[in-house]
Amino acid sequence: ARLPPGAPTAESLRQEAAAAAARATAADAALRRVHEAFAEAREQARNLSDRATEAAEAARTAQARGAAATAALAADCRAAGFADAEALRTALLDGPAQDALASVIAGFDHALDAARGVAREAAARAEGLQPPDLTVLDQALRAAETVARTAVEAATRAQAALQAYDALLAEIDAAEAALAAADAAFGIRQDLADLAEGRGSQSGMNFEGYVLSGLLDEALAAANLRLGGMLDGRYEIRRREEREKKNTAAGLDIEVVDRWNAQPRPAATLSGGEGFCASLALALGLAETVAAHAGSHQLDALFIDEGFGTLDAETLETAIGVLEALQAGDRYVGVISHVPELRERIPARLEVTPGRRGSTAAFRIG
Repeated sequence: ARLPPGAPTAESLRQEAAAAAARATAADAALRRVHEAFAEAREQARNLSDRATEAAEAARTAQARGAAATAALAADCRAAGFADAEALRTALLDGPAQDALASVIAGFDHALDAARGVAREAAARAEGLQPPDLTVLDQALRAAETVARTAVEAATRAQAALQAYDALLAEIDAAEAALAAADAAFGIRQDLADLAEGRGSQSGMNFEGYVLSGLLDEALAAANLRLGGMLDGRYEIRRREEREKKNTAAGLDIEVVDRWNAQPRPAATLSGGEGFCASLALALGLAETVAAHAGSHQLDALFIDEGFGTLDAETLETAIGVLEALQAGDRYVGVISHVPELRERIPARLEVTPGRRGSTAAFRIG
């Protein structure tokens, strides 16, 4: 949400930051060039003005000195009674003196010629030149300074934006690192979750099913101890490892092994009496397993609702023997059935008799 509208990605943000830095650098270079050009123009104007003034002053000085010297010489000559300086020199100076005076005059003339040459050279250089308009130059300087301030402000803003983008990029990098760490942690947790749920395994058994399969193995072991005394020890119950259906997990289904032919088959293929004995063995084995895992608490009551009518005489006798053995072991066994043979074998019973006005119940002993 803090990213600029024109920079939706980290790469575009880096490009925009680089462009802003380039613009700031270009503006700073332009400002320096303006300052340097202005300073050079002002310096040239100042030099030309100074040189022109110096040349004019030298020419005026030389002319003034020459005029003054000529006037002084003429005045002195007239005061001394001579017509001119030449007459004076002829009259007064000897050869060496004249030579010395001529040397002085020659030096003066040479200096005057040099001054006049400098004046002419300065006049030639100044010809066609106009004095610099300081007002215009001052306005140009102010405009350049305004442009420079604007460029500096833009560069400052660009630098601040660049720093903000750098900080944002650092946050993005940190977020990417945190996301990678979270993905790695999620992968570990997902693997554990898949393992616990049984996803990806051949059996499809989850962790709960694995624990229950261990308890079921214990219950089946206890049940087989009971079932071994029934049905001539023909059957053994075991947990089925393969899936019964493709969309169901394996490990919690049971099957029966027929010891007469050593072939396993589904528990549903047992006959009524065989199924009753297997169910009774499973119930007793489960009760013993629960008691073993409940701190040795004994399950003292067991109720069986019907199923005895499907037994033949021999199997019924076996089942009643198992129940009587349980009763002898201080367990309470309750049977709900319509089989007459059970009424003869059970001394204490509650008989329910239906009638037109409703059923009646009577507790009988003996």
